[in-house]
Order: sequence, then C-alpha cells, then structure tokens
Amino acid sequence: MKFAVVFAAAAIATVSAASNEVCIPKVAGETFAKLAPILGNPALEGCATDSTYSMLQATALPTEAQTIKMCGSQNCIKLISTVAALNPPDCKIAIPTSPTQFQMNIFGLVSSFDSDCKRLVPVATPAPAKPSSAPVTPTSAPGASSAPTTAPSPGTPSASTPAPTKVAC
Repeated sequence: MKFAVVFAAAAIATVSAASNEVCIPKVAGETFAKLAPILGNPALEGCATDSTYSMLQATALPTEAQTIKMCGSQNCIKLISTVAALNPPDCKIAIPTSPTQFQMNIFGLVSSFDSDCKRLVPVATPAPAKPSSAPVTPTSAPGASSAPTTAPSPGTPSASTPAPTKVAC
C-alpha cells in the first residue's frame, strides 16, 4: 500500500516537457519511500473528493474539468505543494494501486500544476461599475467651505473602484 503514494502527483494535467523515461527500480523505490507519509495527509482524500479524480485508482491523467477543480481546491494545492517539496525524480513511475499500473512522471505533473491552473482558470475580474444617473449637487451653507459635501447614494459606486485581483491557484 505504501506504493500508492505516487498517485498524489497525478493531480495535475498534461506535461509536455517531462521525461518519458521509466524510473529505474532503485529510484522508484526511493521515491515511494519519500512519498509514503502523504498517505496520512488529509489533503489527499480531500483533493480526491474536491476534484472527483481518484488518484489511488488513476488510469490516466485528470481531465481538463478535473484539473480546473483541482486548481480551486485548497486540499489539492496543499497536496501538490507537499509532493513538490519532496523533489520527485523526472521519470515515470507505475502507480501500484492503479488497475492498469498507470505510469506517470510525478516531477512533471507537480511542476506543471501552477502553469496549468493559470492556463485553465480565468482570472477573476470584478464587474465594471455602472455610472450613476443621479446628479451630484454640492450643498453649502452661507460662509461654509466651497467643497462639496455629497456622498454617493446607496447602491452607487464610490469614486474609486478597486483594482481587479488575481485569483491564486
């Protein structure tokens, strides 16, 4: 069962720059040992639930729709970050719990997560503010300052609109 850890990196979409070479048995064994603690990480099951991608039973890379869900999942983001920090090798390893012994390049999958998210998940942009049709009339008392004392009416946007913010993957 400890070999099931390899699935964790399958949380990413396609990789074009990753090696297609199969890891030698010694490297594969070392990688499984490094990844074994991830089996107890709650982000593992959380990511699978959030994304509808069963990493333990992976027979292919996640679909584009599943990858988009992963990009929006804090569980998947934590999981990928944890796997990346373990510095997996740039070669393919068979997932032992996969019905097809699916082979994936963990390094390539983990390293492409951010770019896949940026490519697939649009940046959040606030709706443009609608200008108010109500006139702004300054009110002043005799002898008072000439600065306008009006405030926007309820539902009217203020003079400054916040800049759009980028959604983190």
